[in-house]
Amino acid sequence: MLHHDIHEKLLAYTDRELELLRANYQLCHKFKSHMERRFFKDNYIHIEKQTRFTKIPLHSHGFIELIYIYQGKMHQKINEESLTLGKGEILLINQFARHEIEAAGQNDIIINFIIKTEFFGRLMSLFDENNIISRFILSAINGRKKHGEHIHFKVGGNRRNSKHYACHH
Repeated sequence: MLHHDIHEKLLAYTDRELELLRANYQLCHKFKSHMERRFFKDNYIHIEKQTRFTKIPLHSHGFIELIYIYQGKMHQKINEESLTLGKGEILLINQFARHEIEAAGQNDIIINFIIKTEFFGRLMSLFDENNIISRFILSAINGRKKHGEHIHFKVGGNRRNSKHYACHH
């Protein structure tokens, strides 16, 4: 379980949820371009709590969505396939999937990680066999080396006296 303060903040109503509860409002379909402008200013990733109490109509978008069910359930239809996700489950949706989401209830807490597709291109461009960090991460992922490894970044003090700023062990 998360720290009590964080848990309470996740359970609290957002301004949008309070609006929805007061007006019994339904979300209109004109939100696709608004969503993308709202999420990404100078960032590759945006994190937010899913708005409860309203159905999100069929849509797709130009980003990748990682959805984490913190508590409760989520009912979603993706490319005509109905899914129900429960506490602790994760769903990853690419930018081409057409999906709609049923209204989440009072105890359904869903966290969305909205990720620009460019993030993955940028991440992959960093993977170069001649790069010490790339070699370390690739080794950790493929698990070929079965011994502990670490990288020590020597960034404090006077850097002029050091030939290597990072040492792979």
